[in-house]
Amino acid sequence: MKQAVTVITLSCIAILGVCQTPKDKGIPVQKSTSNAALNKNPDTNEQHTANLPNSTTAANQSASGESTSNGSNQSRDSIEVERKVAKFTGYLVGVGLLQFLILAVQAVLFFQQKKIMGQHKVSLEQLATAAIDNAKAAKDTVEAHINTERPWISTSIRKTVKSIRQPNKPAFEDVSYFHFVLTNHGRTPAEIYAMDGEPRLTDKGIDGGLSHQPDYSPDILKHVKLLAPNEEWTVEDVNLQTWHYSESDREGIRTDRLHVIFVGVVLYRDQFKRDVQRETRFCYTYMQGLSDYRPSGPPQYTKYT
Repeated sequence: MKQAVTVITLSCIAILGVCQTPKDKGIPVQKSTSNAALNKNPDTNEQHTANLPNSTTAANQSASGESTSNGSNQSRDSIEVERKVAKFTGYLVGVGLLQFLILAVQAVLFFQQKKIMGQHKVSLEQLATAAIDNAKAAKDTVEAHINTERPWISTSIRKTVKSIRQPNKPAFEDVSYFHFVLTNHGRTPAEIYAMDGEPRLTDKGIDGGLSHQPDYSPDILKHVKLLAPNEEWTVEDVNLQTWHYSESDREGIRTDRLHVIFVGVVLYRDQFKRDVQRETRFCYTYMQGLSDYRPSGPPQYTKYT
């Protein structure tokens, strides 16, 4: 930009120099002798009259010489002006060529700079992508470490068989008891603060006709249960026995017309992300042929988070 301003300034100076050409010299005019001067001395009129041809010839010769001299001076001035015009024209041409070369160089530099900036853009994009990938990898590493150390709550239904003597019967009879058990398989304690689940009868098969997303309504526990690593908690509030149903319902269970299905969720927190809600979803169905509960239901009902 500075070079372009310098070129334009030189061009203006050259044009001003051309405009300041030498001024034309005026041609001297021979003043004629007035009649009053001729008549000033009457006594000499005859003498002047006698010498008139010689004086006129001398005057004509002098005027002719001065006219020739003036013509020569004007011709030299014109030649000098034309020479200077040609000289300054050459300067202007040189300045124009110089300006063209400067603009060409600037154009080359501009395109080179554009190319370099494009390469830098690609490099910056690659660096940004690498930084994002590194950040993602670091986040994944942290998440993997948290998942290794955090608590994981699993559910199970534990069966216990006891021999009980029924009233008015001499022999003992085996009776099955079922308990809902929570276990922490992680390396850090879990804070269990809410739970939902109640056994119910269904006539829609083993999976209970479950196909939609579950809609839980967990109850907040009155006291938070802190479950240490590898510790178990038997939830006594859940009644999974089958003998409390009516005679017709028990007959339906024995014939597989009805099934007992137990669906619910356990909510807890860990020590790493206190604001994250962890979930353990579960679904079990009582199988009459096995006389025990087995996991059932679609994947969205048996999910761990």
